[in-house]
Amino acid sequence: MDNTINPKNLFQIVYKKRFLLMTITGLFIGLMAIYLSFLATPIYQSSTQLVVSQQKIKNLQTQDVQADLNLVNTYSAIIKSPRILNRVQSILDTQSNLKELTNEVTVTTTQDSQVIDIQVENKNPKKATQIANSIAKVSKTEIPQIMGVDNVTILSTATFDQNNIPIRPRKALMMILSFVLGLAFSLGVIFVQTVFDKTINDINDLRQFDINILGSVSELK
Repeated sequence: MDNTINPKNLFQIVYKKRFLLMTITGLFIGLMAIYLSFLATPIYQSSTQLVVSQQKIKNLQTQDVQADLNLVNTYSAIIKSPRILNRVQSILDTQSNLKELTNEVTVTTTQDSQVIDIQVENKNPKKATQIANSIAKVSKTEIPQIMGVDNVTILSTATFDQNNIPIRPRKALMMILSFVLGLAFSLGVIFVQTVFDKTINDINDLRQFDINILGSVSELK
């Protein structure tokens, strides 16, 4: 009946409800394990790199390098354009539509760098590798035609590894998260049960009503 919760009796309350605590937390962990094992779709990532550089110029000047740097952002936008991705679709005969393929591709650059990173995420690791390499090859061919400047070179190609680890979902992190959520939820349930518990459990619960206690009867086992 005593609804006050303080650090002194908090541990006692949790210990008393330990089976409820373990049951709810175990349920959260079990559901997460089922989700990760049977429902979650693993996503793999493959990447390749392009470099923007005037390869045919023997003596590069500062202004040539700066010109290439200025073109990096433009080239990044071209790589994700329908002109490039439609060519990739036709080469690979991929079942993904243009919107899905666009969402799978991420093009990033580093400030003051002539390197363009192309990352592809797909549920099939081999497919992700093929898409990344195709984008690099098509970009190397199409960008000079669009811009009139042949300054794109494939710096690195994507490689397929059968032991490739998916980037999502992160199973260890998800299991830890399920444990924390299960623990928090079970503690919340215990807190609510304790606050709204109106039953009289022992003689101490009667003292808050200023009742004169004349005696007590012990349980005979």
